[in-house]
Amino acid sequence: SGLSDPGVASIGGFDVDLGFDPASYSLGAVTFGTLMGDDPVLPNDQGVMDLGPGAVNVFELSYAPDAELAALQPASFTLFTAVFTSINGGIADIRVTAAELTDGTGSLVRNVAVGGTLQTVPEPASASLLALALLG
Repeated sequence: SGLSDPGVASIGGFDVDLGFDPASYSLGAVTFGTLMGDDPVLPNDQGVMDLGPGAVNVFELSYAPDAELAALQPASFTLFTAVFTSINGGIADIRVTAAELTDGTGSLVRNVAVGGTLQTVPEPASASLLALALLG
């Protein structure tokens, strides 16, 4: 999240749109971070919405009190992780097209760095898969 504004104690919610080339990638899975609090009586509202080809929305709203969130969250932490599957093996962008963050009181947060890293993992060679199948 990148909390840099001294007036913001915590992140209480986020709403992020991701854009990607649907001919190059498909969304595999989204895993939510663990630092947004989680009240067993009133669990966080979170989800992933398909916005059409090449667009997805990821959101979470915590109902935990601001003081609890502030105690949980360091200055920088992961809101969510999105895993994409390469369709054609080419290179294409995955980008944040829109992002809104709110603090623990529900106010819009300014001066927050929202970004991500892209890590690619090559597929194993076909011969390796065949060897695994023969050994298994």
